[in-house]
Amino acid sequence: MKENNFIQSCALFFVFIPICAAVNKNIMFCSDWKATELAYSTIDECQWSKCPLKAHEINRLKFTCLIQENLDHQRYLLEKLQDMEVGAALPLYGGGAQLQPGRLQLPAQLRQLTERLAQLQLRPQPLTARLVRRVSELLLQLRPSGAPAAGWRQAAQSLSRKGPFEPWPGFGDTLVAMATGRITSADVAMVGSQLKLLLTLEGNQQILFKPQWYRRDRPLRGGLLSGRDRPHAELASWHLQRLLAVGRAPPVTGRALRLDAEVRPVATARLRRTITRRGPRCCVSGECRYCSPERPVCTDSAGLLAGAAVLWLPAGGSLRSHPHPWQRTYTGQPARWEQEAQFCRHVRSLLKPQRLLDLVDAAVLDFLIQNGDRHHYETLGRGGPMVLIDNGKSFGDADVDHLDILAPLLQCCSLRRRTWRALRAVPAGQLGPLMSVVAADRQGPLLTAPHLSALSRRHQVVLEVVRWCEQHSRPGHHVLVGD
Repeated sequence: MKENNFIQSCALFFVFIPICAAVNKNIMFCSDWKATELAYSTIDECQWSKCPLKAHEINRLKFTCLIQENLDHQRYLLEKLQDMEVGAALPLYGGGAQLQPGRLQLPAQLRQLTERLAQLQLRPQPLTARLVRRVSELLLQLRPSGAPAAGWRQAAQSLSRKGPFEPWPGFGDTLVAMATGRITSADVAMVGSQLKLLLTLEGNQQILFKPQWYRRDRPLRGGLLSGRDRPHAELASWHLQRLLAVGRAPPVTGRALRLDAEVRPVATARLRRTITRRGPRCCVSGECRYCSPERPVCTDSAGLLAGAAVLWLPAGGSLRSHPHPWQRTYTGQPARWEQEAQFCRHVRSLLKPQRLLDLVDAAVLDFLIQNGDRHHYETLGRGGPMVLIDNGKSFGDADVDHLDILAPLLQCCSLRRRTWRALRAVPAGQLGPLMSVVAADRQGPLLTAPHLSALSRRHQVVLEVVRWCEQHSRPGHHVLVGD
């Protein structure tokens, strides 16, 4: 019953209520369920003639309260997960799941690894108290204080630091501002090959908006690059990076736009001419390689276009793009890394050791989410930390694991100790259940049950690959390196 009430509450975010409210300044943060109900009743009792707040401020207040409801529910799920009994051992690749090595040239020992993985069993283990505390801390970091548009400068500074990503003061308020801030200008974002909008918010902070083309429960068959970007996958990938403390990505949150009321009035000429109507729905096609007026994305029956809002990084530093050594050719022809088993020797001659370890970390994350579209990687400045942006091509087919995404780990057999510790800290079979707690937003769960199961399965594959590296590396080679 509580879960159903939560889902109904989540849906409120996507129904913009055009009313104003005279809200006591002390009720800008809903600290518990009782305060949340008080804030809602205060909003609903407000009349237009008595209201000092604007519509987007009301939206921010509602969104802040809904985040708190979400956190309360997530903590409830975490307690239930901690008490849940673990199940029996099951084949890792049973029930239709497939392991595909791709065209990677595998030495005999690595072929033995794929056979070993195909026979592996997943034995779920209980959660540890330490991990439960860790997840609770991650949830608390999302709690907003109620201050509008706080934390922009801290966001840029935190992302530019070297070492593990750390949240900043006002982290939750940054997410609220990204999701509800008033839009002062809108343009086509001329980055990537798919439709994105560049929105400037009050306070002159920009966000990249990626629209939702598919329902979250729609499986995408046909290969790693099939279909359009999935904004819920962008969200889930960000939560996974936070959970495992692997890599870093700019903050992401869900946002729903009213194209007619919020975007069209402040749109540039080139964006405005691509906004059209199809019956009662407002649509936008934008400008990009795969954009077409014949295939726009349209608002839903409530007049809203859902999607993911990503913090725009150039406000805090210049992003530099670099070709990924293990990028795919996109032509059907095999890449060099697919043909040379010792390709890592070539990469080691080109990159510094820390950058290579960055790429291995990225490969681990990309395998977990099944993102095979990492053709470039970005850094903040020339030699700054690597930032993992553009994860929208992930979580397509839950039944297929493309092992060649792990090529940097398989061919180099090097991994940061802290990444290994983070992976080992998650008990077998628990990565999916933990993500079911962490990766939820106002629309509900970000990932379906098959994708959550796939996360637990792929987690075990990564652990097994590292063990294989330790067993088969040449004498004197240390697999686990660094901090």
